[in-house]
Amino acid sequence: LKLQFLYLIAPFVEVELLHTMFTEMWLFASALAHLHGGLPWYAAEALKDPSNTNPVLDAYRQWCLTDTRYCAEDACVMTFQGLTAMYGVPGCLLLIAAIQMQAWWRHLLQIVVCLLQIYGTLIYFGSAYVKGFAAINPAPTDFWGLFFGLNFLWILIPALMLSNSFAVVADALRAKQSKAKTT
Repeated sequence: LKLQFLYLIAPFVEVELLHTMFTEMWLFASALAHLHGGLPWYAAEALKDPSNTNPVLDAYRQWCLTDTRYCAEDACVMTFQGLTAMYGVPGCLLLIAAIQMQAWWRHLLQIVVCLLQIYGTLIYFGSAYVKGFAAINPAPTDFWGLFFGLNFLWILIPALMLSNSFAVVADALRAKQSKAKTT
Protein backbone atom coordinates (compact mmCIF):
# COMPACT_ATOMS: atom_id res chain seq x y z
CA LEU A 1 0.00 0.00 0.00
CA LYS A 2 2.79 2.43 0.86
CA LEU A 3 4.63 1.64 -2.36
CA GLN A 4 1.45 2.14 -4.36
CA PHE A 5 1.09 5.53 -2.70
CA LEU A 6 4.63 6.46 -3.79
CA TYR A 7 3.88 5.44 -7.37
CA LEU A 8 0.73 7.56 -7.32
CA ILE A 9 2.60 10.67 -6.22
CA ALA A 10 5.79 9.97 -8.19
CA PRO A 11 4.63 11.84 -11.33
CA PHE A 12 3.90 14.91 -9.20
CA VAL A 13 6.95 14.90 -6.93
CA GLU A 14 10.61 15.26 -7.80
CA VAL A 15 12.69 12.10 -7.55
CA GLU A 16 15.07 13.86 -5.13
CA LEU A 17 12.16 14.64 -2.81
CA LEU A 18 11.03 10.99 -2.89
CA HIS A 19 14.60 9.94 -2.15
CA THR A 20 14.76 12.35 0.80
CA MET A 21 11.36 11.21 2.10
CA PHE A 22 12.39 7.53 1.90
CA THR A 23 15.72 8.27 3.62
CA GLU A 24 14.02 10.13 6.45
CA MET A 25 11.36 7.42 6.86
CA TRP A 26 14.10 4.76 6.98
CA LEU A 27 16.07 6.70 9.58
CA PHE A 28 12.98 7.25 11.72
CA ALA A 29 11.99 3.56 11.47
CA SER A 30 15.57 2.58 12.32
CA ALA A 31 15.57 4.85 15.38
CA LEU A 32 12.25 3.38 16.54
CA ALA A 33 13.46 -0.16 15.95
CA HIS A 34 16.48 0.42 18.15
CA LEU A 35 14.81 2.24 21.01
CA HIS A 36 14.53 -1.20 22.58
CA GLY A 37 18.27 -1.23 23.31
CA GLY A 38 17.63 -1.54 27.04
CA LEU A 39 15.12 -4.32 26.65
CA PRO A 40 17.60 -7.20 26.93
CA TRP A 41 18.13 -6.12 30.55
CA TYR A 42 14.48 -5.35 31.28
CA ALA A 43 12.87 -8.14 29.29
CA ALA A 44 14.71 -11.07 30.83
CA GLU A 45 13.03 -10.36 34.16
CA ALA A 46 9.73 -9.07 32.76
CA LEU A 47 9.20 -12.11 30.51
CA LYS A 48 9.29 -14.49 33.47
CA ASP A 49 5.77 -13.35 34.35
CA PRO A 50 3.39 -14.36 31.50
CA SER A 51 0.74 -11.95 32.78
CA ASN A 52 3.15 -9.06 32.23
CA THR A 53 2.05 -7.78 28.84
CA ASN A 54 2.18 -4.59 26.83
CA PRO A 55 2.66 -4.01 23.06
CA VAL A 56 6.43 -3.53 23.28
CA LEU A 57 6.96 -6.52 25.54
CA ASP A 58 4.66 -8.65 23.34
CA ALA A 59 6.67 -7.71 20.23
CA TYR A 60 9.87 -8.48 22.11
CA ARG A 61 8.43 -11.82 23.23
CA GLN A 62 7.69 -12.61 19.57
CA TRP A 63 11.22 -11.64 18.53
CA CYS A 64 12.58 -13.97 21.23
CA LEU A 65 10.88 -16.84 19.41
CA THR A 66 13.01 -16.00 16.37
CA ASP A 67 16.27 -15.28 18.20
CA THR A 68 16.45 -16.70 21.72
CA ARG A 69 19.62 -14.73 22.48
CA TYR A 70 17.43 -11.71 23.18
CA CYS A 71 15.71 -13.37 26.13
CA ALA A 72 18.67 -15.40 27.34
CA GLU A 73 20.69 -12.42 28.56
CA ASP A 74 23.31 -13.11 25.87
CA ALA A 75 26.29 -10.82 26.56
CA CYS A 76 26.93 -10.07 22.88
CA VAL A 77 23.30 -9.14 22.17
CA MET A 78 23.02 -7.08 25.34
CA THR A 79 26.20 -5.18 24.48
CA PHE A 80 25.51 -4.42 20.83
CA GLN A 81 21.86 -3.55 21.46
CA GLY A 82 22.87 -1.18 24.25
CA LEU A 83 25.51 0.44 22.06
CA THR A 84 23.11 0.65 19.12
CA ALA A 85 20.57 2.39 21.33
CA MET A 86 23.24 4.87 22.43
CA TYR A 87 24.57 5.73 18.95
CA GLY A 88 21.87 4.51 16.60
CA VAL A 89 18.82 6.32 17.91
CA PRO A 90 20.45 9.74 18.38
CA GLY A 91 22.49 9.29 15.19
CA CYS A 92 19.41 8.59 13.07
CA LEU A 93 17.44 11.44 14.61
CA LEU A 94 20.35 13.88 14.22
CA LEU A 95 20.74 12.78 10.60
CA ILE A 96 17.04 13.50 9.94
CA ALA A 97 17.60 16.99 11.39
CA ALA A 98 20.73 17.46 9.23
CA ILE A 99 18.76 16.49 6.11
CA GLN A 100 15.95 18.90 7.01
CA MET A 101 18.44 21.74 7.70
CA GLN A 102 20.44 20.88 4.59
CA ALA A 103 23.48 20.93 6.86
CA TRP A 104 26.89 20.88 5.24
CA TRP A 105 27.90 17.98 7.51
CA ARG A 106 24.90 15.78 6.62
CA HIS A 107 26.84 13.36 4.41
CA LEU A 108 29.72 13.08 6.88
CA LEU A 109 27.24 12.01 9.58
CA GLN A 110 25.42 9.77 7.09
CA ILE A 111 28.67 7.93 6.33
CA VAL A 112 29.26 7.33 10.04
CA VAL A 113 25.68 6.21 10.78
CA CYS A 114 25.57 3.91 7.75
CA LEU A 115 28.93 2.31 8.53
CA LEU A 116 27.84 1.71 12.12
CA GLN A 117 24.53 0.16 10.99
CA ILE A 118 26.32 -2.18 8.60
CA TYR A 119 28.95 -3.06 11.20
CA GLY A 120 26.32 -3.75 13.87
CA THR A 121 24.36 -5.99 11.54
CA LEU A 122 27.47 -7.94 10.58
CA ILE A 123 28.23 -8.43 14.29
CA TYR A 124 24.63 -9.60 14.78
CA PHE A 125 24.86 -12.12 11.93
CA GLY A 126 28.44 -13.12 12.76
CA SER A 127 27.75 -13.82 16.42
CA ALA A 128 24.86 -16.12 15.42
CA TYR A 129 27.05 -17.85 12.80
CA VAL A 130 29.86 -18.51 15.30
CA LYS A 131 27.37 -20.41 17.47
CA GLY A 132 26.04 -22.36 14.47
CA PHE A 133 22.76 -20.36 14.45
CA ALA A 134 21.75 -22.45 17.49
CA ALA A 135 19.70 -19.57 18.97
CA ILE A 136 17.86 -18.83 15.72
CA ASN A 137 14.54 -20.50 14.99
CA PRO A 138 15.17 -22.67 11.89
CA ALA A 139 11.61 -22.29 10.55
CA PRO A 140 11.94 -20.66 7.10
CA THR A 141 9.73 -17.69 8.01
CA ASP A 142 11.73 -16.99 11.14
CA PHE A 143 15.21 -17.71 9.77
CA TRP A 144 14.96 -16.30 6.24
CA GLY A 145 12.13 -13.82 6.72
CA LEU A 146 12.81 -12.31 10.12
CA PHE A 147 16.38 -13.12 11.14
CA PHE A 148 18.02 -12.75 7.73
CA GLY A 149 15.57 -10.78 5.57
CA LEU A 150 14.50 -8.12 8.02
CA ASN A 151 17.99 -7.57 9.38
CA PHE A 152 19.58 -7.57 5.92
CA LEU A 153 17.75 -4.28 5.34
CA TRP A 154 20.28 -2.78 7.83
CA ILE A 155 23.01 -3.70 5.36
CA LEU A 156 21.25 -2.99 2.06
CA ILE A 157 19.69 0.40 2.77
CA PRO A 158 22.71 1.86 4.61
CA ALA A 159 24.94 0.61 1.76
CA LEU A 160 22.79 2.51 -0.75
CA MET A 161 22.84 5.61 1.46
CA LEU A 162 26.60 5.22 1.87
CA SER A 163 27.14 5.10 -1.88
CA ASN A 164 25.02 8.26 -2.24
CA SER A 165 27.11 10.05 0.41
CA PHE A 166 30.38 8.92 -1.16
CA ALA A 167 29.20 10.31 -4.52
CA VAL A 168 28.24 13.66 -2.97
CA VAL A 169 31.53 13.94 -1.07
CA ALA A 170 33.52 12.90 -4.17
CA ASP A 171 31.71 15.53 -6.28
CA ALA A 172 32.45 18.21 -3.67
CA LEU A 173 36.13 17.22 -3.52
CA ARG A 174 36.40 17.21 -7.34
CA ALA A 175 34.78 20.66 -7.51
CA LYS A 176 37.18 21.98 -4.88
CA GLN A 177 40.14 20.43 -6.68
CA SER A 178 38.99 21.89 -10.00
CA LYS A 179 38.53 25.32 -8.43
CA ALA A 180 42.02 25.12 -6.88
CA LYS A 181 43.54 24.36 -10.30
CA THR A 182 41.89 27.39 -11.91
CA THR A 183 43.11 29.83 -9.26
